Amino acid sequence: MTLNAGQEIIDGVVLAAVAGGVGAGTELGPSATDGELGSGSDGYAAITDEGDVAGLSTNESIPAGTAGVPVDGTVTYEAGETLSPGDAVGIDGGQLRAANSGDTSPNPVAIVGYGGGEDYASGDEVPVHLLNEGRTQDTHMPTQVISQEAVRSMVEERLQEQLVFRDAFRGLDATNVNSNTIKVPNPADAMAEPAAIEPGADYPTTREEYEKISIDREKYGVMIEVPEEDVMDNVFDLVSDHIDLAAREMAEFLDGLAYNELSANLASGSPVSDNADDDMTYDDIQEGVATLEENNATPDIAFFGPRGKQDILTYLAERGTDLTDEAVTTGQFGAFAGLDFMFSTAGELTNHNAILVDSDRYGYEATFTGIESEEDSDFESDTDRYKVKTRKGYKAIKPEAAIEVEG
Repeated sequence: MTLNAGQEIIDGVVLAAVAGGVGAGTELGPSATDGELGSGSDGYAAITDEGDVAGLSTNESIPAGTAGVPVDGTVTYEAGETLSPGDAVGIDGGQLRAANSGDTSPNPVAIVGYGGGEDYASGDEVPVHLLNEGRTQDTHMPTQVISQEAVRSMVEERLQEQLVFRDAFRGLDATNVNSNTIKVPNPADAMAEPAAIEPGADYPTTREEYEKISIDREKYGVMIEVPEEDVMDNVFDLVSDHIDLAAREMAEFLDGLAYNELSANLASGSPVSDNADDDMTYDDIQEGVATLEENNATPDIAFFGPRGKQDILTYLAERGTDLTDEAVTTGQFGAFAGLDFMFSTAGELTNHNAILVDSDRYGYEATFTGIESEEDSDFESDTDRYKVKTRKGYKAIKPEAAIEVEG
C-alpha cells in the first residue's frame, strides 16, 4: 500500500515533500521550492530516503518526492494561501504559508497533514504536524510578540465586559487631578420648590447647599510573568492568554472593590423584605423600590448573587414572565419593570438577597489614571514581564440611594 504526503508512516514520522536525492539522515531545511525541504541546517533530519522507506519496520511504500521526517504533535491552524498535504509550512501574520529558502519566507515549523488528499484553500483550518527540532520562539511563535497598545486594549475590553457592581457608580474623569484626592460636590437636595407669584410680588429665592466629599486615589495592578520556556514549548499564543487571564482577574478585582463600597454604604433600615421566607420574590424587590422612592431615589439596577438570581428567575417564570436567561455568568440577565437585573459572583451576595441602586445619584468611580502597561525582560531568568496598572477611587455619595433586599 502506498501512503500519501502528509500521512504518518509510523507514530512520530510523517511524509513531507522533499527534494530529489534526500537520504536518510540528511539534515534538512527549506529548499528554493515552496513547501519543499532539502539539505539544510535546521536541526532535524530525514528518517527515510526520498521515495523509499527501506530500513523502517513497515510494509507501506511512499511516493517519490517525499520522505519521513520527525514530528511531535498535531494542531490545527488557518491557511493563508493554497497548501498541499506534505508541504513544509511556517507562520506569517498569524497564518500558515509554504516555506522556502528565500529571505522573506517564514521558517518551517510544521508539515501539512493529509486530511483526505485535497489541497487546502486560504482561510481553511489545516491540520499540521509540528517538526520536533529547530522550533524557537522567533520562528513558530511570531504571534507571541504583543504591543503595549494591545495589552491596554485587551485589559480595557475585559474591564468593560465585566462591569457589574461598577455600574452602580457614575464615571468621573480625574486624569487631570495631580493629587491623591479629589473633592466632589454632594448636593443637600434643599432647593425650595417653585411657588405661585402674586402680581407685583417678589420671586422666592433659593440656592443649593453642597458638601465636599473626598475620593481617594489608589493604585491597583498586577505583574504578568511569562517564562521563555513556556513560549517556546507551546504553539498557542501564551502571552495573549496570560494577559487575558490577568485582565479577567483585574476586572473581577475592581468589581469587588465597587461591591465593597456599595455594600458598606446602604440606606438605613437595610435589609428590607416583604415576606419571612428565604426565597427572593418580586414582592421583596418592590418593597425595596418603595423604600428608595421614599428617599427620593429612583432605582434602575438590581444586583443579584447566584441564589437571588435563581430565585427571581424561578419566581417570574412561574408567573409567565421569562427573562430568557442564557447561562449568563456575569452581567445583565434581564430587565423588568424599569430595573436592569445584574448578576456577579465578585461580591458577597451569597444569600437570597439583592441590592437596588439609583445609579444616577449613588456615587462615583473616579479614574485618576487609565489602564497603563509596561514591559521588560528578566535576563537572569529568561522571563518576559508585563505590568498592568490603573488608579481609581470609589465613593458612595448618597447611601440613601441604595438598599439591600432580603429574600
